[in-house]
Formats: sequence, structure tokens, C-alpha cells
Amino acid sequence: MNANRNRSIYMLLATTSTLVLSMAGCDLTGVTAMTDDEEATIQIKENPNPQKAYRLTMTIEDAPGPFAMVEGSAQYDVTNHQTCGRVMPVSRTVSRINTNPPIKWNKESENMYTTVVYTDLMVDEDYYGHGLCKWEFTEARARIKATSADFETRFVPAISLQEVLGEAQVKIYFPKQRYPHSDFPDFADFGHQDPTKYREEVRPYLFSITIRSEEI
Repeated sequence: MNANRNRSIYMLLATTSTLVLSMAGCDLTGVTAMTDDEEATIQIKENPNPQKAYRLTMTIEDAPGPFAMVEGSAQYDVTNHQTCGRVMPVSRTVSRINTNPPIKWNKESENMYTTVVYTDLMVDEDYYGHGLCKWEFTEARARIKATSADFETRFVPAISLQEVLGEAQVKIYFPKQRYPHSDFPDFADFGHQDPTKYREEVRPYLFSITIRSEEI
């Protein structure tokens, strides 16, 4: 009798703990990731004839070695997802809506690459019957590695919407010691625009990646 009673109490506590943890996860995040089935219902449309184009030029300076992998992506976010997005039935949170289409960085020389991004690439759409979801370009980024091996550091310079529109020149600094890899496999290094963010002893051993925007 006691063994059965103890087993029942244990099962009740385990079930309750699982439920509490699951609910806490929903409350803490505030954003519910869409499942594959839910994502499949959203057909994101691209503008077949975008007009707002910007040429980005990326220059790598004083790097400790070559980069065999240079990839990139642009990010677009729905700015009014709280009113147009899907409301989750249990948590009552609203899913963020974004997309990251790839961009191609064309090699112009050993240390210079160019690409073109369009700030009006995404078409506003009513996905859930709650009104028009409005897209906005957020940033463009590159992902570069020494040889593309899985364990190598991913250096990820980026330029924001405001910097693109302002035709700015953004210089990002990275530690040379993280090339080709750091102590952590597949480490993503986003760098700093301000080199004083690094410790003083590290500053003499930095390389830079500059991204310049120009309206076409």
C-alpha cells in the first residue's frame, strides 16, 4: 500500500513539475517559435521589381590569414507583429515574423567584396487575417571563415538599416587570436565598432572589416 501510494505521489509531482516548467518557458520568452507546419502556411512574397537598392562594399584589413568562406544574409522583420501576427492559444503571446534571405558577396579583390541589398524586397501581406503585416529591412551581414570548417570562428560583421540608409561606412574590429578558431568550436564573433571595448593588451592585435553603403 505504502509503495503504491509513494509511486502515485511521485508521478503527480513529476507531472506537475513538467507542466510548471512548460508554462514558465512560454511566459519567459514572450515569443513563440513557429513549428514547421505553421511556417509552411506562411507564403512570404518578394517584390519582383524592388527599387530601393544599396551597394555594400566590404573591405578586410590586416587579417591574420585568408578567408575561403564569405557568405551573407539580409534580415527583414515585421514591425507590427504584435497586431498582425498569430496569437498562441495557450500563452497568448504573438509570434515574431522575420526572414533572412541569403545575399552573395562578390569577390572584387583579395580583401574586397561587394553585394546589393534591397530595402523594399519584402511585400506586405495579411498572414493571419488580423491586418497587413509590414516588413522592414533590419540589417545586412556577412559570415566569413578561414576554410569553412565547422569548428572555425564565424566572423560576422553587419550594417544596420540606419547605416545603410545613411550611406555610412562602418568599421568593425575583431581579435586576431580568434582566427582561425577560438577555444569554443563554431564561435560567432560579432566584433565591436569601438576598439576600446577590448582589453588594452588585445588592442594591438585586432583586424578590421569595413562595410560601406552607397545608394544605387
